[in-house]
Parts: sequence; C-alpha cells; structure tokens
Amino acid sequence: MRVDGNLELKAGVSVGVSFSSSFFSLPIPKMHRKTTAEGVTGGSVLLPCFTNKSEHKLQDIEVTWRYNDKQNVYEIIKGKSSVKDQDQKYKNRIDTFPEEFAKGNFSLQLNSLTHSDAGEYHCFIKHSHEAVTIKLHIIESTGEKDNLLWLKISIPVLFCVLVLTGCVFKKWCFNAARWDIRSWRVR
Repeated sequence: MRVDGNLELKAGVSVGVSFSSSFFSLPIPKMHRKTTAEGVTGGSVLLPCFTNKSEHKLQDIEVTWRYNDKQNVYEIIKGKSSVKDQDQKYKNRIDTFPEEFAKGNFSLQLNSLTHSDAGEYHCFIKHSHEAVTIKLHIIESTGEKDNLLWLKISIPVLFCVLVLTGCVFKKWCFNAARWDIRSWRVR
C-alpha cells in the first residue's frame, strides 16, 4: 500500500495527492468525515454517505463503497448502480436510493445483518473528492428472545391466576349461600 502527501488535520480532514493499493486506486479525498452506526443481527442499517455540493450531473457521479478497504460493497458509475464487481457477501443485501443520487445522497441500506458485517465501511465520492468512513457495530437481536421469555412466564402466571380466581370464586359462592343477607349472619 502506498500513500503520497497525506496530511491528517485535527478536524478529520485528509489532504493529499494519491492513494493506491493492490486492490484499487483512488485520489485522497479533500474532505473525510467519520461516523458510527449500530445494527441488530437479522435487521437492516442505513450507512450514510452524502456530499453537500449542490450540483451533480448523473454522468459525472462515481461513488465506491468498500468494507475494511478490501471488499467491494457497491459502486455507482456514471450515476448508475453497479454490482458487477460486488463481493459475493453483499449480493442481494444492498438497497440504494437512485432518485437521491443527483441530490448528493449515496447512502445505502445493508440488510440481513450478521456479526461478520461489523467493521469499517468507506464511501469514496470520486467526483467531489470526499470520503465517509462508517464504523458499524452489530449487536445481538433481543426481540425474539424477549418475546419468547415473556411467553414462557406469562402462560404459567395466567394459569395460576385463573386457578386461584376459580378457587376464590367457588369458595365465595359456597360461603355466600350460607350467609343470610338480611341479618348478615351465617345460616
């Protein structure tokens, strides 16, 4: 891997001339934003990537999404989605928003999350020399476990309540028959 003229400023802005590795070659971005995202196993997460530049001609738009600088997650070439060189791990798991490309929004939604999806995702916006790095954390889904636990607890509790209510009602009915309502005494 080779980096020429890379200067990291305190605000997280990288300035430089070129960047290359054996996998791909991109210019070092003028602006580099970093953020985090959190997803749940089995769920989906939105990975944000956008530019604030106002004018975008679709034919000039080139965006590359990478995972840990190694795997090709997604590409937008000349304003059109491309999965030609997409890593197999991401096949049929990515949703994008093509109607937003001209507005500078190149975010993607990663679906069917697994623990192996955790890591750094890099969005390189080539035409505006910007980059976004998203550190994705994956947590275990607790929804199904919580629902199952609720079911395991509530059914026996409900059964006990019904049994006790029946016993109390039966005893009250039995005892009520022995009471003389006019005198409030047991017969």
